Amino acid sequence: MSNIETFFVVLALVATVIFFSGYVKGTLTAIRTHSDDTLDTDTSLDIQSFWPKIALAVFLAALVIGLVGVFPSFVYVGPALAMFTAIMNGMAFFIE
Repeated sequence: MSNIETFFVVLALVATVIFFSGYVKGTLTAIRTHSDDTLDTDTSLDIQSFWPKIALAVFLAALVIGLVGVFPSFVYVGPALAMFTAIMNGMAFFIE
């Protein structure tokens, strides 16, 4: 196995463990608090403030896809970002 292949296998295993453990924690928390009427929810978040971040993410995704044709090493960026996204989604379940 090459070094880059070993790196991606380890990163994938870490991403899987973090995502599924966060998912299980989030699911169990949702089941426990389903009928809790005293649960405090924050509805003051301004959703409009997310549009620039969404536009930036779309632009950067298009840039990475475009750069694959120019620099073949960018073919590794897509899978790395996908695993990073899985890690961050799993962390979001813990932070809630």
